[in-house]
Amino acid sequence: MQRVQTLIAIGAGLMVAATAAFAISSRVAEAAGGSSFARPNYELAREGAILDLTRYGSLGDTKRLALLEKEEKACQDALAAAGVAFTRLPAIRASGGCGFDRAVVVKTSLARWKAPEVLPMACDLAARLHLWERHVVIPAAEKHLGSPVVEVEAFGSFQCRRVSGAERLSEHAFAKAVDIA
Repeated sequence: MQRVQTLIAIGAGLMVAATAAFAISSRVAEAAGGSSFARPNYELAREGAILDLTRYGSLGDTKRLALLEKEEKACQDALAAAGVAFTRLPAIRASGGCGFDRAVVVKTSLARWKAPEVLPMACDLAARLHLWERHVVIPAAEKHLGSPVVEVEAFGSFQCRRVSGAERLSEHAFAKAVDIA
């Protein structure tokens, strides 16, 4: 009985020591700039006119994200404040009811975007993609692959087409969708 208690005590001591060593080593690595995982900032997006796309909490701010679709200036301000360089496109009306009013082409973001053609997209889609890139893709690549994102490959965005097997137009027909590899 005493032997079992001794083994349990040794095991518990080793677990405490291993946990402390791991905690200390991760703090030392982080302080030295050696942490490879981009930790998201869980603070809620700050209140104000511009949705702060650099805050992780903006991912769940559905009300303010929905406003970006309606308020072009707020959307463009949010992209600019996050460091996204873009060009605003004039409205386009194509045959068959396709087209867009408020679209942009992202010139620079956090990772390089590779596409076979220019990617016009609704401003709110560009903002949502930036949130996805910043708070989902880049941290996941660093955590699971141990390296930064080099490039995001896209197949296209604006295209006048119908949903496969349906009569209604696809979101691509309004620059509200993008295909990503």
